[in-house]
Amino acid sequence: MRKQCLCLLSAFILVPLALSPAFAGTRQGALTLSPMVGGYIFEGQQNMDNGPIFGLGVDYAFTKALSAELFYGFIASENDAGQDIDSHQGRLDALYHFRTDRSLVPYLAAGLGGMALDSNAPQDDTFLLDWGVGAKYFFSEDWALRADARHIFTTEDSNHNLALMAGLSYLIGGTRAQAAAPAPRDSDGDGVSDNLDRCPDTPRGVKVDGKGCPLDSDGDGVADFEDKCPGTPRGIKVDVRGCPVDSDGDGVTDDRDKCPATPKGEFVDADGCTLKLTLHINFDFDKAEIKPEFEKDLENAGRFILEHKDVPYILIAGYTDSVGEDAYNRQLSERRAQAVVEYLAAKFDIDPRRLAARGYGEERPVASNDTEEGRYENRRVEVICCVLIPED
Repeated sequence: MRKQCLCLLSAFILVPLALSPAFAGTRQGALTLSPMVGGYIFEGQQNMDNGPIFGLGVDYAFTKALSAELFYGFIASENDAGQDIDSHQGRLDALYHFRTDRSLVPYLAAGLGGMALDSNAPQDDTFLLDWGVGAKYFFSEDWALRADARHIFTTEDSNHNLALMAGLSYLIGGTRAQAAAPAPRDSDGDGVSDNLDRCPDTPRGVKVDGKGCPLDSDGDGVADFEDKCPGTPRGIKVDVRGCPVDSDGDGVTDDRDKCPATPKGEFVDADGCTLKLTLHINFDFDKAEIKPEFEKDLENAGRFILEHKDVPYILIAGYTDSVGEDAYNRQLSERRAQAVVEYLAAKFDIDPRRLAARGYGEERPVASNDTEEGRYENRRVEVICCVLIPED
């Protein structure tokens, strides 16, 4: 009998251990009913055979860990003479549970009570003390498998008995554990849940604000991870790259451009305004020598060219009046332009490659060729900055 009871108790303990955890354990304030069955082992000097025990426990949980249980057990046995001896056992036990939020909840138990035997028994009713261990395995919120082992000490004749039981426990009422809310979904992994994310498709790794939108540190409307000009001052209009707009394409952004409608191809200063230098140098008839009276003007031109080293070229355009053959006049005008190039290069140490000499002959007169005064005005070289050089 002892071996059978131990096997039964072991099964009720080991089977739950092999199962996967499913439900949380005890509940504060719950009333638990536990019908149980098992075996009762008498000490040898009581002259009683071991027998089955049938019981019912009614348990109230003061906390999730501590509860009190009122237990009634019926034991069917025989004495050494073969007479049926039934006994009734009542106990009031305190149970202390461990791991109360797990599926498998072990506990310790201790209490006191009494045992009454049938009138055929030679022993008298007796007071008892008990202590033991047990475990409950919760396979639903309200149901658990239960296994229990108790050492029972009867004070009347100092006997030591053992009760091994297993059964079910059913919980009624109590404070149920709140189901854990599912973690909010965060589809783009930016740390802001979808229900709060106003920018749900943020690329991975991009820093976002509390609304889930990419940071825009300079407030220009272009997110930091796309902003090629991250320090743009507030209020400045920017392009799709986050850089200040340069509407006329002159290299000076609109916020600094004092001449916002500069034609394409013109060189500008720091304010976005066209660099201008137009100098007329006149020549004697059929001559290409620079006259001393224009050296001051050429000095001003030289300084201007040196100050604007970012300008890659200066146009030196030579012209004649209408007297003479076209081919000759074109050659003469080019000699005049080349004379100015050589003068500026030598006098001011200017790279001659920055000075483009072009001869246009009698084209583009600035005065009438019908008078001597007009023809003198047309015999000229113009130092022009800064426009695209016309091709030959």
